[in-house]
Amino acid sequence: MPVNSHHPDYDKMLPKWKRCRDASDGQDAVHEAGETYLPRLKDQTDDDYNAYKLRAGFYGAFWRTISGMVGMVMRIPPVFTVPAAVEPFLQDITLSGIPLTSFTQSILEEALEKGRVGVLADCPPVRATTNGGTPTQADALAQNVRPTMQMYEAESILNWRVERINNVMQLTLVVLEESEEVVKDEWSSKSEKRWRELSLVNGVYRQRMWKKDGDVDVQIGEDI
Repeated sequence: MPVNSHHPDYDKMLPKWKRCRDASDGQDAVHEAGETYLPRLKDQTDDDYNAYKLRAGFYGAFWRTISGMVGMVMRIPPVFTVPAAVEPFLQDITLSGIPLTSFTQSILEEALEKGRVGVLADCPPVRATTNGGTPTQADALAQNVRPTMQMYEAESILNWRVERINNVMQLTLVVLEESEEVVKDEWSSKSEKRWRELSLVNGVYRQRMWKKDGDVDVQIGEDI
């Protein structure tokens, strides 16, 4: 099976997530979906239907409800208790300029919108630069390697597996879909899909990245 295979529950829930996303995005998204939400009347021509759809209003109660609930939760700013060495990380928890408070609000919005959201807490490996071959704190600082958090929307969590290990049900596989901007030339780039595989192999955590070459799965780099 390809790396971007779907869990059966994913396929079952995807149409429901799409409805939630469109309702949250508002009238433009609902109109764009056309006959999904506004069936065509008998004998309507394309011009008649487009005019009919244009006249149809959509009241954005869905997003207003989410916005109100988020506002109630975030009315008092959250308090994070962490060691002093970790406090600077909270001002940019994603390494893209997003502080933990804003990240928390995004997680809350996504959870209310679709009832499912993923957060990956991760730290890339540190490359050793000393003769001893053992990474040091100085190496980590020089390479700006530190733990981060990334949010994954429900539609990006494609597959997962739970197995019984030591008589306890544990998550042993998760496949996440991502996109990466690939430079085409000096002035343009394109977005390409990537898949991040998180797995537990013989009790050892493994992370691998994949891309597509036609219909073939190609691993990017080494296992992490």
